[in-house]
Amino acid sequence: PRADDTDAFGVTWETRGPYRVANRHPLEEATAEQIAEYSLPTPDELIDAKEITKRISAIRAMDREYAIVGRAVASYGFFEMSQVLRRPEQFLIDLASDPDVVNTLISRRPDRALPGCRRRVSGHH
Repeated sequence: PRADDTDAFGVTWETRGPYRVANRHPLEEATAEQIAEYSLPTPDELIDAKEITKRISAIRAMDREYAIVGRAVASYGFFEMSQVLRRPEQFLIDLASDPDVVNTLISRRPDRALPGCRRRVSGHH
């Protein structure tokens, strides 16, 4: 997340113990039409490949072997991202009572940018 703890999807996160928890879900009260118009981030907005490449270069310059592990907050699949954007409880209610909202949100595929992020970073060696 950014310094204000709001990520590129518009979800606001907070730390609770060792966990990061979403506490603002930008599409919680949105209609299907509003969901269809909601701006989803591009790979460039989700990841700074130059910064990652710079960090990897600094680690390589140490002339030691290190395992590099990372996980983005927004690394979920479309079902999980749909819950985070909508609010988990609301998304489950929508599954039973508002198929237009569910179909619109899932058709937007909020995870669509994530494979592009993986390619961007892996392409910078």
